[in-house]
Amino acid sequence: KWQVHNAALAIGMLHAAGIDSDSLAEGIATAVAPGRFEVRQWAGNVIVLDGAHNGPAGASLVETLRQRFGDTRFTLITNMLVGHQIEDFYSVFDGVVDEVIVAPIFNSRARSTAEVREELGHLFPTARAVNSVAEAFALAETGPILVTGSNYLVGDAIRFLNDES
Repeated sequence: KWQVHNAALAIGMLHAAGIDSDSLAEGIATAVAPGRFEVRQWAGNVIVLDGAHNGPAGASLVETLRQRFGDTRFTLITNMLVGHQIEDFYSVFDGVVDEVIVAPIFNSRARSTAEVREELGHLFPTARAVNSVAEAFALAETGPILVTGSNYLVGDAIRFLNDES
């Protein structure tokens, strides 16, 4: 939803700057935004990578997941940075995820996996904390996987998936 809005703004600005319609259409058709509702395959599973990390972005992500995948339920690999609101973000994922795995983010602003797992306990009582993105993927490899909560985590997941290919 946000990508469509942002693309429309960019198209309007580029059109006003004199860029022709054919060039605009080609640009939009070939544009790629890694980590923004990026859908991949890994070990026979669908993987969705999205850098959403606040309430409105989480709600938009859930809406897009339901539009694209219906009632499919995902294993969520996640974590957040300090300053982002856990309750506002994760409450929208009820009914979309079956399992939650909290993986570390290697950034000075990252929350600890134990802290996030504890704060998620009332929403997802079976949430687990792990020591690496690789461990998270190993635990989640039996169904569709959603990686979200931090652009840094999504970047780590993309590097892991690229190394596994």
